[in-house]
Amino acid sequence: KYCFQSMQDYTLCWMELTVHVFQEGDTGNMYALLYLKNIDSAKKRELEQEMAAMRDPLTNVFNRRSFEQEVNSFMLGEKDAFGAMLLVDMDDFKKINDTYGHLKGDEVLQKLTDVLMSTFRRKDVIGRLGGDEFLVFVKGVKKREVLNRRMEQFYEALQMLEDCSITCSAGIAIAEQETLRQADEALYHSKQNGKNRYCYYEKER
Repeated sequence: KYCFQSMQDYTLCWMELTVHVFQEGDTGNMYALLYLKNIDSAKKRELEQEMAAMRDPLTNVFNRRSFEQEVNSFMLGEKDAFGAMLLVDMDDFKKINDTYGHLKGDEVLQKLTDVLMSTFRRKDVIGRLGGDEFLVFVKGVKKREVLNRRMEQFYEALQMLEDCSITCSAGIAIAEQETLRQADEALYHSKQNGKNRYCYYEKER
């Protein structure tokens, strides 16, 4: 008879197994000594530290280095991989800090992060470049009509925020070499054309 149990009946934890193999001199028999040690607490602390090193401490999205690693891993790990790079910058963020203080500024950044997280898919990559600049890599999307719908949802969500008025400018480039620079150029055009809008990078002809 067999008794099957679900994984809910077990508690998974990290263990370290050390094996010492030795041979008896007189008989030539081989023996093994196994030492099993529970390292669950130490391993979980290690993983938490690694995760913390990958994240922006204020918003808990990827920091710049980890964002680049995630995007590069996707682009190099799949055949014919593509996507869209968005560079999002809050308009007039300095005024918020100067008028209401840095605690309010941090709160606004967290609200913007929440909007980004709710607008884009879980598989997309979101990171904080620094200050009030954020990066979004939209995996497997390059059609403008799809990106336009997503950006419209983003701006609508910003308008729905309570106790907080946020506008953002964004630059968009289809992922390839020099993508971040291209998104930065598109962001510059958004700012130059009145802010609170998004622009696509256009190659010079």
